[in-house]
Amino acid sequence: MRSVVINILEFIRFHKWLYQYVKLRGAITVLNLHRVNNCEDQVWPAMKVEEFQKLVEYISKHYTVVGLHNMGDKASKPKIVLSFDDGYYDFIENVLPLLLDKGLPSNMNVVTDCLEKKELIWTQRINNILNFLYKERKKILLALPYTTINIDFSRQNIVYYKNKIQSELYHSTIDEIRTILTLAEKSIENYQISKNDRMMDWNDVLYCHQKGVTIGSHTQSHAPLQYVTNENILYKELAGSKQIIEEKLNAKIDVMAYANGFYNDKVIEVSTKVGYKYLLLVKNKFYYLSKKPGSCCQIPRILIHHNDTYSNLLVASGISTFR
Repeated sequence: MRSVVINILEFIRFHKWLYQYVKLRGAITVLNLHRVNNCEDQVWPAMKVEEFQKLVEYISKHYTVVGLHNMGDKASKPKIVLSFDDGYYDFIENVLPLLLDKGLPSNMNVVTDCLEKKELIWTQRINNILNFLYKERKKILLALPYTTINIDFSRQNIVYYKNKIQSELYHSTIDEIRTILTLAEKSIENYQISKNDRMMDWNDVLYCHQKGVTIGSHTQSHAPLQYVTNENILYKELAGSKQIIEEKLNAKIDVMAYANGFYNDKVIEVSTKVGYKYLLLVKNKFYYLSKKPGSCCQIPRILIHHNDTYSNLLVASGISTFR
């Protein structure tokens, strides 16, 4: 049914109407992207390289691509921002060369624990466990702090288990999460760590910074901050990650992208207090420039992750804002 609807929208060139709406309103579109590669992942598929290339071709033709610090600049076309989270190495391989070739700015938000400890982001560890179990047709009992999940793909689909596990772990500390996932990995017979999900190291982040990519923090451990009740941990996630990045890059960092899109008023308050100016959310809405000069900006981003060209085009043009 979804493909039929998409085909109809493509036939009537609905994206052109969306584009005119954006242009008329003077809205800024801030896209939220993650991985761009051709590897297989049943749980959380990356955007294919070809699809990303098509998206960039479209927006570079119809939009003015701006950086977060240049959103107030004048432009003859609607403005759009490319914002990436997590710090996967495929940004270096498949994204940055294309953006540099076209002279397009971007923003990359990194998890400092992944850089400091050279570890895979914990949400991707869940994905990899499930992908392995699915491929090998294995069943396991996964012990979590408040429940035990019987992972059996004959009973539920893989995305169900992903959401169930992740939502349960949101209420745990990062040390608890690491312990749970390590025990799970060790309990799976012949478990093999995926080689597809390499994270950037500090040299890679420095390279991006030198090439003009706006580097931001994606917290210290990718913790869902609205569930962090310990104020010391909250400051560590926000101020600690900021300090580490600034020391490594010898540059001011004023961008914070909240992991998993989670935040609350306390998180906003602390973020502002420690010196962040651009607070990146995931709300599938357009952004309109603040009328208060120098004020902290809460910027909604539109999540984009499809592997269908026209679906991506519709999202980039703003169809998400009409849901």
